[in-house]
Amino acid sequence: MTDKVQIIKRNIYNHDDSSKVFILSLLCPFILSFFASYVAQMLADSWGIKLEQVKSNIWFDLVCTLLMVAVYVAIWWGYNKAKNISFSAINFNTKMKWHTYLILPVISVVVILGFQYLPQAFDFFLEGIGYPINDALGGVNPTDAGRYIYCIFTLAVVPAFVEELLFRGVIFNGLRERFSSVGAVLISAGLFALAHKNLQQLIFQAIFGAILAIVVLRTGSIFASMIVHFVNNFIVITMQFVKNLTGFSLELPNTWWFYLVAIGGAAVAFAICFIIDKFYFKHKTKTEISPTKSNISKYFYIALLVGGIMYLLSVVMTVMFSSPAA
Repeated sequence: MTDKVQIIKRNIYNHDDSSKVFILSLLCPFILSFFASYVAQMLADSWGIKLEQVKSNIWFDLVCTLLMVAVYVAIWWGYNKAKNISFSAINFNTKMKWHTYLILPVISVVVILGFQYLPQAFDFFLEGIGYPINDALGGVNPTDAGRYIYCIFTLAVVPAFVEELLFRGVIFNGLRERFSSVGAVLISAGLFALAHKNLQQLIFQAIFGAILAIVVLRTGSIFASMIVHFVNNFIVITMQFVKNLTGFSLELPNTWWFYLVAIGGAAVAFAICFIIDKFYFKHKTKTEISPTKSNISKYFYIALLVGGIMYLLSVVMTVMFSSPAA
């Protein structure tokens, strides 16, 4: 009679896990995008239409979005199974106080309104040096009610789920095993910005990534960061929808006083977030982690290298494909 061997699962990620999952979160969608482009080209050739007509088709875009969701979930699920890590390691906890659920959307509103002019100032700088600016950034351009609802799903619901699952659930929580809380927040924010591979989004994604990490740190749950992420993207989409319908926009002209508004707005937003953190999120996360003194994994450096290279390639390709033909 043989004794059954009980396999003990890990209930915490480490920075080696963070690094490997980050690399997978870059390479797998990259491969999927090549596959999608190949399929789009085949459809365009068979239907006798332009490639852009296929890529802009809402059903083709929806299928690609759902495939991307499947890829991100597969990365998380497959990695956990391969490394024998408990699925609870992501810290998905919905049992928060009711007033926490009220404060989380407030944080989203403060962030999007207070920090919105810093990215616009960066856009003015990029435009000044000749970098191509995309006004409908990330495909956020709902022109009717149907497209608006579609954008809410693909650009608010989906990112709030899959990006938080990996970037805060695995990557941020794993970095806390090796680095201090401040270090983990800053590194995860940088990786989050790199993953978007868009120079225009660099400043806001870094700030937003840091705030989302702090939310997880203070609440002990990625469900909290999912709420903040969703509300943020929902506001962006709604503001663009209102702009398309009415022409109303909070964008300001490139004048000397604009930069005072940008700095002042960011200062006010930072102050409000600091007050919320100081006087409401007093308690520390329920999953307290003491950083280890182990050697930094080689995959951490590989992750930084791969992320940096793919980011630079994206910037170069944006410039090349946006340049007018000679």
